[in-house]
Amino acid sequence: MEIKKSKPIEALKKGDKMIVNGVPLVVEDQILIMEHKKDTKEMALVLISEKTKKRYQLRYFPHNLEGSLELYELDKGFIYIRIDKDITSVEW
Repeated sequence: MEIKKSKPIEALKKGDKMIVNGVPLVVEDQILIMEHKKDTKEMALVLISEKTKKRYQLRYFPHNLEGSLELYELDKGFIYIRIDKDITSVEW
């Protein structure tokens, strides 16, 4: 997996641009999904494609970014379904 960072992923905020597997996306929010232990947080970037209006979550653990990135797509407006396609590149 190729990751190109302009700043730490935790610093991304609404309006920031990302490219995941060649698809341009815009950050809508950054959320804490769960704090497993005091220093182990499961995070998600809420993303939208301006072209298709599809919504996604890019989930990750900050301490294991490369090994934990997973992409989910919003389905039927209320549930995120994991996309089985491997993430090959992420850029911000």
